[in-house]
Amino acid sequence: MQISRRSEIKKAFLEEYAKNGMVISKACQTAGVNRETFRNWTNPAKKSFDKDFTQAVDDIDESMIDIAESNVKDRIMKGEWIPTKYYLENRAPHRWKERAGSIPIELPGNSTINVRLTKVIDDGTTN
Repeated sequence: MQISRRSEIKKAFLEEYAKNGMVISKACQTAGVNRETFRNWTNPAKKSFDKDFTQAVDDIDESMIDIAESNVKDRIMKGEWIPTKYYLENRAPHRWKERAGSIPIELPGNSTINVRLTKVIDDGTTN
């Protein structure tokens, strides 16, 4: 069975996209198409929309997400703080998300309030 030229181009795109870190412009260049053509293939409103091609692109994206999540988990298991903080802030933001511009102030009776800074004044003195 003969494969169409368009199918060969899409296959070349997908191979490059998967191989080199999902860089659309590089995959377009390798496949010999422009970015607008890629957008048309993945846009359901366009006549040249290709559901199977779009699904293949999405599958490659999901594979990379799986790899990234696995790497974060490995680094958390090694006790690294930055990926641990990232994970907690994104998976449990109600407990871990930093509040921009707020400072916790401890009050008598073991209570804490968060004070949000609206303006910082530098009076020129140093502590």
